[in-house]
Amino acid sequence: MEKNEGRAKIVYTDNAECRDCYRCIRVCPVKAIRMDINQALIVPERCISCGTCIRECPQGAKKYRNDIYLSKIISDKSPLPVAIVAPSYMANFEKWQAARLPSALRRLGFKYVHNVGESIRPVMKRASDYIDSTLSSQANSSFIYTSCPASISYIEKYRPEFIDSIIPVISPMISCGKAVKELYGKKTRVVFIGPCVAKKDENLRDEYKNIISSAMTFEELDKWMESEGVDFECLEESNFDQIGNTYCSDFPLPGGAVGLINNKKIKKISVNGFIEFDAAFDYLRSAGEPVVMELLFCKGGCPSGPGSSRKINQFAAWEKLSVNNMAENNDYEEGLYADIDYSCSFCKQYDFTNAFSEEAIIEVLSKTGKANPEDRPDCGACGYNSCREKAIAVLSGMAVPEMCMPYMRRKAETRSNKIMDTSPNGIIILDEHLRIKQMNPAFRKMFLCNDSICGKHLSYLIDPEPFVKLKESDSDIYEIQTEHENYNLICHQIHYKLHDDGKIVGIFVNVTNHQNDKEILKELKNQTLRQAKELLDHQINMAQNFAKMLGENTAKGEQLVEQLMEMAGNEKNDKRESQWDIFTAK
Repeated sequence: MEKNEGRAKIVYTDNAECRDCYRCIRVCPVKAIRMDINQALIVPERCISCGTCIRECPQGAKKYRNDIYLSKIISDKSPLPVAIVAPSYMANFEKWQAARLPSALRRLGFKYVHNVGESIRPVMKRASDYIDSTLSSQANSSFIYTSCPASISYIEKYRPEFIDSIIPVISPMISCGKAVKELYGKKTRVVFIGPCVAKKDENLRDEYKNIISSAMTFEELDKWMESEGVDFECLEESNFDQIGNTYCSDFPLPGGAVGLINNKKIKKISVNGFIEFDAAFDYLRSAGEPVVMELLFCKGGCPSGPGSSRKINQFAAWEKLSVNNMAENNDYEEGLYADIDYSCSFCKQYDFTNAFSEEAIIEVLSKTGKANPEDRPDCGACGYNSCREKAIAVLSGMAVPEMCMPYMRRKAETRSNKIMDTSPNGIIILDEHLRIKQMNPAFRKMFLCNDSICGKHLSYLIDPEPFVKLKESDSDIYEIQTEHENYNLICHQIHYKLHDDGKIVGIFVNVTNHQNDKEILKELKNQTLRQAKELLDHQINMAQNFAKMLGENTAKGEQLVEQLMEMAGNEKNDKRESQWDIFTAK
């Protein structure tokens, strides 16, 4: 969440969910969202709590203050808890559920349950009286009536010139809260329940202090009922408690308020949806006749509020509320509503006028390459309606130059070109017909060419066969090592397809030196092997010769021994013969 969120901040950003998509900036009617470190943060002073960003954020990162904490307060049974429900509840729930809503609220702990619709007729009577009184002295006066707090905040903050046109009468929510306090006592805790997030902001106004304790949405009510196990199917139908005797269920619809203006002579206009506000204000300024204009910020009226618990078809909502309208005549009893004070006042809040010089604006535009009007596409991708408006937002601290998509794309392309230009590897880009579209300096150096060959077929420079194989195959990438003899190069080549552009990219890595080193190493290995083999053969020969010599020497030794033994044997025989001769002689 944003820093210093506080209880008073109604709409805020969940930083963990924000994805920097600028969707909220595009849809925010008052541009109350500031970019800060790639997070879209709400600026409370600028925000009118309309809830448009909540409804439109695709990530659900925009949230509003959760008031389900009231369940603890209600369970204390003190002070007296009373629920007042916006008349648009009949569009938010199915008919059978709507009939059981009072029972559901009583099950949650509310002592009394009132329909805000009962306070509408007294409020509109005061509005009609104010118009009649003013026209009696200022015949061509124009008026704005709205019970929409987002519309009031918008006028106070961004169109203060129309503040005096607002009819100074409180909204039905405030009048109902006052009547309930009169009936049940000043200490009564009044909780408003409806589809509007801006109602959380309305009850914080100083002049409404201590009237409405808190404003909940139908969405919060559903979650509260679920946590407490309150099921419509297990409840019986019941009625609202009542102070007045009439309801105006179609009041939240376009035309519902001005339809209750009694003056028949004044022109009545209903405006619903912020997109029509500027045109409506222009008309109101130039109208030459009395006009009363109703302003509803949400398209389709209150049933389309961001706090609705389910998506509602506005035409189905109109049918539901119109069918149940009970205010078909002017006969009604005000009861306690006759005794309350309906007056209120409005004043200018903040001054968002930015008096930046033309030089300062042009300087910001120049940073994103938009100094000249023809260079400003006004694409709206950044969330602002024009490049100039975005430049003013930059000066105001609400935006940063990097929010410009065309600028960031050009920056990315420049960075990409820089990478390509400084790459040590050769890079070439071909079209679908293998014509050369672009090449980087490394490629030009490797293949001794220049940009004059751009537009020519690749075959003019090198063998296109690897590219042809890639083009004809189902694969998106093809790798090969090729020798380019004409350029004395050996390259490891990576080719891949760019499907979106219909182009083919080739990356050439020069491995010539590496390959030569491999050949030298291979030759050295082969030479070493040869020398080792020669040495081994020599050793084997030596061993064989040694063995042969050893064998011959051994044979000669054996022969010599035999001769010696033979000679020794002959001498012994001669000696015996001599001794025998001597013996016989004797």
